[in-house]
Amino acid sequence: ERERQVSQGYEALLAGAMLLMGIYHLFLYAFRSSDKSPLHFGVFCLLIGLRSLLTGERWLLSVLPDLPFWISFRMEYLTGYAAVPVFLQFFHSLHRSELAHWPRRLLSMAAWPACIAVLVLPASYYTRTLPYYQIITLVVIIYILSCSVFIAWKGSHEARLGLLGTALLAACAVLDILRGEHLLRTGMFLPIALAAFLFLQSVILAARFARSFFESQSAAARLTAMDRLKDDFLSGISRELRAPLHGIIGAVEQLLATGGLEQQRGPLETIRYRARSLNSLVQDILDSSRLRHNDIHLDQRPVSLHAAVSLV
Repeated sequence: ERERQVSQGYEALLAGAMLLMGIYHLFLYAFRSSDKSPLHFGVFCLLIGLRSLLTGERWLLSVLPDLPFWISFRMEYLTGYAAVPVFLQFFHSLHRSELAHWPRRLLSMAAWPACIAVLVLPASYYTRTLPYYQIITLVVIIYILSCSVFIAWKGSHEARLGLLGTALLAACAVLDILRGEHLLRTGMFLPIALAAFLFLQSVILAARFARSFFESQSAAARLTAMDRLKDDFLSGISRELRAPLHGIIGAVEQLLATGGLEQQRGPLETIRYRARSLNSLVQDILDSSRLRHNDIHLDQRPVSLHAAVSLV
């Protein structure tokens, strides 16, 4: 009895860790919904954690003894069935740029009908899908292992960790199938291997998030430096333009004040107007740059709206 209690406590601890890991990754997805991999991994952890409470020592039944057997039995099948296509989706979300989509879609189309059968059919029918689903699970394992070997062969450090985790998962799945067929009696290493696999996947996701954060910081620093260079360039160009513009305006005003150029007064007035407009635009650029760097003092005072509008 003591060994059974220890076994229940151990399995409850591992299941609780998986459930907490799943909730944590769901929160990660809530804060960054553009990346779907934490969502798929969180759902996978929740499914595996719940399944751990329904198998082995059946810790959930000891906590909820009044839970109907048909509900727990259906949940045991459903969590095991749904974990396969969910993990397949997670694997593809990690390597979506390196893998084709049609194998995932084909395998998912073969897996989800069995999950629907567990939901809608009686136990005498959906239990017959177990051999069929075991074949699908083995095919998915072979596919994921082959893809992991291919990705790891390309030299990614994260891919090597993923290959190690996938190999652990494959071993867990095969042992689980053999145990379900009463061909093998496994010990406590099965939940430990599964927890190790989930830990490695969490490390991979953490590395991806850290790399994304570092890349966003680097991009922000580069954009800030480019923005500063743009402001310095505009400020320098504006100062260089002001000197010749003032010279043009001064020369035109001197010609207009001299007199004797009545035939050229119209073109000279146009030159002065255009030069003043361009000088005002240059001054606005300078003021905008100074405002961005808090280098300008605003003299706030009441103004006449009528007078301002009449100037326009």
